[in-house]
Amino acid sequence: MRKKIFIYCFVACTIAVLITSVIAFVVMRSSVIEETERSAQSMANMITNMLGDEQSTYDETAKSLKQETVSKEQTSYRVTVISMDGTVLGDSNADIAGMDDHSERPEVVQAQRSGVGSARRKSDTLGINMLYVAVKDDALGVYVRVALPLTELQRMSVNLFVGSLIGLLVGQVVSLIAAFLFSGKLSKPIKK
Repeated sequence: MRKKIFIYCFVACTIAVLITSVIAFVVMRSSVIEETERSAQSMANMITNMLGDEQSTYDETAKSLKQETVSKEQTSYRVTVISMDGTVLGDSNADIAGMDDHSERPEVVQAQRSGVGSARRKSDTLGINMLYVAVKDDALGVYVRVALPLTELQRMSVNLFVGSLIGLLVGQVVSLIAAFLFSGKLSKPIKK
């Protein structure tokens, strides 16, 4: 009888710990992604304020931003300034002469509708997965798009997963001990 009670308690505790670990992982990962998007949006707004009225200087401005971040050894990001018709006016990482129309990019389409847009996808130019956040500036007639490599987010997700797995294993040990103690106390009156 004690063995049956032990198994039921252990299974119930295991399921509870597993569900808690999965929920914690999903919530923390979501929070990290949302915070990264907010950060990229703030960066795009700041860059919009740095742009002058002369569109011919936008490529130079974008490239100078890249130089500043490289020298400060910060997380690498990419800045693209896009006209309302989709023409790339400036890019921190690529030559704008060979760039195609960006008006149909998901983040730009979303920004066109609501002022801000975001998307996660592989960069056609760089060939890596990126988080894109575009901010529309009606006064300048442009979208400022900030792109961050998802490698950092993926690394953080792996760390969160490992932490959740460790929590799950610790929870398993605690569940095992609790089930053993609980089954002993519960089966004592039954034995008598």
